[in-house]
Amino acid sequence: MKHRLLIALYYLSVLLVPVYGAGLFPISTTEDPIALCKQILDQKPEPWQPDSRQNLLEQYGDAYGLAENEDKYILLESPTLAFSYFQGGSSVIGQSISRDVLIHMLKQAITAPQETTNILARATIQQGMKEYLKAYEIAAKYRESQELNYADALQFLDNRFGYSKLNHAERLSGRQVSNSQAFNADKNTKKILSELEKIGKRYPSSIPLVNALPIFEDIYQQLLAANVGIASYQPFREFSSEMQRLNQTRINERIKFRSEIRITYPDSGTVWTIPEPVELKWTTEKIDPDKTIRFFLVKDDMVVQDLGIFKNESVRSDIVLRRGLPAGDNYKVMGIEQFPANKYHVAKFATPFFSIRKAPRPQKKPEPEPEPEIVVEEAAKPEPAPVVPEIPEPVKPEEVAVEKPIVTEPPVAEKSAGEEQVPVEIIKEETPVAEKQSEVPVKIPEKRPETEEEIALRNFFDGRSISYTKELVVETDRIQISLWDHGRQDGDIVSIYLNGDQVVSKHTLTYKKKVYEVTLDKSKPNDLFLYAHNLGRFAPNTVSIEINDGSNAENIILNSDLKSCEAVLINVKQ
Repeated sequence: MKHRLLIALYYLSVLLVPVYGAGLFPISTTEDPIALCKQILDQKPEPWQPDSRQNLLEQYGDAYGLAENEDKYILLESPTLAFSYFQGGSSVIGQSISRDVLIHMLKQAITAPQETTNILARATIQQGMKEYLKAYEIAAKYRESQELNYADALQFLDNRFGYSKLNHAERLSGRQVSNSQAFNADKNTKKILSELEKIGKRYPSSIPLVNALPIFEDIYQQLLAANVGIASYQPFREFSSEMQRLNQTRINERIKFRSEIRITYPDSGTVWTIPEPVELKWTTEKIDPDKTIRFFLVKDDMVVQDLGIFKNESVRSDIVLRRGLPAGDNYKVMGIEQFPANKYHVAKFATPFFSIRKAPRPQKKPEPEPEPEIVVEEAAKPEPAPVVPEIPEPVKPEEVAVEKPIVTEPPVAEKSAGEEQVPVEIIKEETPVAEKQSEVPVKIPEKRPETEEEIALRNFFDGRSISYTKELVVETDRIQISLWDHGRQDGDIVSIYLNGDQVVSKHTLTYKKKVYEVTLDKSKPNDLFLYAHNLGRFAPNTVSIEINDGSNAENIILNSDLKSCEAVLINVKQ
């Protein structure tokens, strides 16, 4: 009977805690977060007064006695709700957790439930005070101006939950941790501990929260089923039940007040014609008019043009499409909210497929045939009689007497008898002519000038800018390129383009090298660039590339996101 009375008094004390939570969760069907925020502040202003703030700072201060990484014990507040809480939006500990920290926390929860609960309580107080002070600042602004904007209302509603958790966490942290005996693991506990060993072998040193939180939930469900560890510790179960209620309310509100975008034009029957300007129409929920929305043109699953960032004014005209876009029936427009007021949610919308066509080229009008010239014949004029010039009679020149010179012939030597004259043959030396050898001319490919299209391709492709990180010279036009993920293996999907032609299509990067053989163009610099189809779990996409010409190998790293590509320029040695 005595024990029943104590239990009844305990639950009564829980119900009679008006300071931390009463009036913070009014029953309301309003879809307007500003109205709900004002309702809370007007009906229950006490927690948001300067005196209350000062009392809480004196009571809790900023020293919570947490060691390194113990703030992450906050994930044990409501372990069966951990993954849903993450989906609703939780930025308490970042986007990943150390594998060793995760395993240590879970092992502590199994072997030392009282110590684990005490650390959890202090982590909850630390986080609760941070959230309370954020909500207090917004309440103070409202108290002075009696005005609230949409973003402030959302921030107040979300952070007010920190105030509600303080009293529960304080009572839990005040419990004395008994000197526990040596831990003795039964059959079920040993089985759960063996699961932790598998986690250590299966996961990398850093685990994304999207993968870590289901592990928390799974291990806790096993502890509940076996009634061991932290799941068997009654103070923790009572605390976790309260935290689950608060966190579920928080998630429901986040979902309720999520912003929305709906693009009403273009739709499935739309046909855009290049080069005519196009128009966008859209509607939004819970996005202020002064906020902005970014629109992308998507072909299949690739962004081909950034259409622009526009104020939330429901319509935008005179948008110019790229002339180089191919015609097709597989285009979409995607809209994404910029700088959302709700930091846990970003509104997005993608239209159904529609069509893009190209206007026919205007035909040249045939030039009119020239009119024949009119020639007027003039009357023939009589030809004048030829003028015969008078030829004067020739004058005979006077003869001049010329004296002939006297030539004396040289004496001729007489030939002696029997002496014959021997003819001498004079042989002229012919100049030797070198034999012409037939030579095969070596053709050296001339570097042709680049076209405007090639120059444009070098700096812009499918709506993305291209930046060059390196220029290489290789010995031959046949090279091998090897690809693998640089850093974390996080699901990056990429394509590789050579001079605008796809040579590697939608390859999922892993730590294993994938080798491709390509042929370069000897007559010009060759562009090799990386094109990202997604951002993986950790943007941007980063790939390690090895370029091997048979004599030398060069390792480079290229990055790419949905707006830009990195590239290398490769020349073949002449």
